Amino acid sequence: MFAYFVSVRPFDLKTADEDIAKAGQKNDEVALENPLNISKYRDEAADFIDQLETFSAQAIIPFNAQHLCFKLTEMIDDPVLTPSGADTQMEQEAF
Repeated sequence: MFAYFVSVRPFDLKTADEDIAKAGQKNDEVALENPLNISKYRDEAADFIDQLETFSAQAIIPFNAQHLCFKLTEMIDDPVLTPSGADTQMEQEAF
Protein backbone atom coordinates (compact mmCIF):
# COMPACT_ATOMS: atom_id res chain seq x y z
CA MET A 1 0.00 0.00 0.00
CA PHE A 2 2.93 2.30 0.61
CA ALA A 3 3.80 2.21 -3.11
CA TYR A 4 0.19 3.01 -3.98
CA PHE A 5 0.02 6.03 -1.72
CA VAL A 6 3.41 7.35 -2.83
CA SER A 7 2.64 7.11 -6.52
CA VAL A 8 -1.13 7.63 -6.72
CA ARG A 9 -2.15 9.58 -3.65
CA PRO A 10 0.79 11.71 -2.53
CA PHE A 11 0.61 13.16 0.94
CA ASP A 12 -0.13 16.89 1.12
CA LEU A 13 1.61 18.35 4.15
CA LYS A 14 -0.67 21.39 4.08
CA THR A 15 -3.72 19.28 4.90
CA ALA A 16 -2.01 16.38 6.71
CA ASP A 17 -3.40 17.15 10.16
CA GLU A 18 -6.94 17.54 8.80
CA ASP A 19 -6.65 14.36 6.69
CA ILE A 20 -5.41 12.35 9.68
CA ALA A 21 -8.20 13.73 11.88
CA LYS A 22 -10.82 12.76 9.25
CA ALA A 23 -9.36 9.27 8.99
CA GLY A 24 -9.40 8.93 12.76
CA GLN A 25 -13.02 10.05 12.90
CA LYS A 26 -14.02 7.51 10.24
CA ASN A 27 -12.13 4.79 12.10
CA ASP A 28 -13.97 5.64 15.32
CA GLU A 29 -17.34 5.61 13.54
CA VAL A 30 -16.66 2.23 11.91
CA ALA A 31 -15.44 0.80 15.21
CA LEU A 32 -18.81 1.66 16.78
CA GLU A 33 -20.92 0.24 13.94
CA ASN A 34 -22.67 -3.09 14.36
CA PRO A 35 -20.11 -5.59 13.01
CA LEU A 36 -22.88 -7.59 11.32
CA ASN A 37 -24.07 -4.63 9.22
CA ILE A 38 -22.49 -3.23 6.10
CA SER A 39 -20.51 -0.10 6.95
CA LYS A 40 -21.81 3.30 5.98
CA TYR A 41 -18.41 3.71 4.29
CA ARG A 42 -18.90 0.59 2.14
CA ASP A 43 -18.94 2.43 -1.19
CA GLU A 44 -15.89 4.49 -0.30
CA ALA A 45 -14.02 1.36 0.80
CA ALA A 46 -15.03 -0.53 -2.36
CA ASP A 47 -13.82 2.35 -4.54
CA PHE A 48 -10.49 2.35 -2.71
CA ILE A 49 -10.10 -1.43 -3.12
CA ASP A 50 -10.87 -1.09 -6.85
CA GLN A 51 -8.16 1.55 -7.20
CA LEU A 52 -5.71 -0.57 -5.21
CA GLU A 53 -6.50 -3.61 -7.35
CA THR A 54 -5.94 -1.65 -10.58
CA PHE A 55 -2.65 -0.30 -9.26
CA SER A 56 -1.46 -3.71 -8.06
CA ALA A 57 -2.16 -5.25 -11.47
CA GLN A 58 0.34 -2.79 -12.96
CA ALA A 59 3.03 -3.10 -10.29
CA ILE A 60 5.42 -5.88 -9.36
CA ILE A 61 4.36 -6.90 -5.86
CA PRO A 62 5.84 -9.88 -3.98
CA PHE A 63 2.44 -11.27 -2.97
CA ASN A 64 -0.93 -11.86 -4.58
CA ALA A 65 -2.47 -8.42 -4.21
CA GLN A 66 -5.34 -9.32 -6.53
CA HIS A 67 -6.43 -12.08 -4.16
CA LEU A 68 -6.09 -9.75 -1.17
CA CYS A 69 -8.28 -7.15 -2.89
CA PHE A 70 -10.85 -9.86 -3.66
CA LYS A 71 -10.93 -10.99 -0.01
CA LEU A 72 -11.25 -7.40 1.22
CA THR A 73 -14.14 -6.79 -1.17
CA GLU A 74 -15.85 -9.92 0.14
CA MET A 75 -15.49 -8.63 3.71
CA ILE A 76 -16.83 -5.20 2.78
CA ASP A 77 -19.91 -6.78 1.21
CA ASP A 78 -20.42 -9.46 3.89
CA PRO A 79 -19.35 -8.21 7.34
CA VAL A 80 -19.75 -11.68 8.86
CA LEU A 81 -16.48 -12.55 7.07
CA THR A 82 -14.58 -9.97 9.14
CA PRO A 83 -13.03 -11.09 12.44
CA SER A 84 -15.36 -8.90 14.50
CA GLY A 85 -18.40 -9.96 12.48
CA ALA A 86 -17.54 -13.65 12.87
CA ASP A 87 -16.95 -13.22 16.61
CA THR A 88 -20.23 -11.35 17.07
CA GLN A 89 -22.16 -13.93 15.09
CA MET A 90 -20.65 -16.83 17.11
CA GLU A 91 -21.45 -15.01 20.34
CA GLN A 92 -25.06 -14.43 19.29
CA GLU A 93 -25.45 -18.05 18.25
CA ALA A 94 -24.07 -19.26 21.58
CA PHE A 95 -26.84 -17.53 23.53
